[in-house]
Amino acid sequence: MELYEFAKQFDVIVIFAVLYGFGIGSLVYWIMEFLHWCFKKWKQHRDKKKAAVKEEQNNQ
Repeated sequence: MELYEFAKQFDVIVIFAVLYGFGIGSLVYWIMEFLHWCFKKWKQHRDKKKAAVKEEQNNQ
C-alpha cells in the first residue's frame, strides 16, 4: 500500500512539474516575441529617421 501512495504522490509531482514547465516556456516565448516585435519597430523607426535626415541633407 505504501508503494501505491508513493506512486500516486510522485505522479502528481511529475504532472505539476510538466505543466509548470509548459507555463514557464510559454511565458518566455511570449516575452521574447514581444521584445522581437519592439526591436523590429524601433529599427524601422530608426531607418525612417536616418532616411529623413539624409534626404534633408541632400536638399540643402
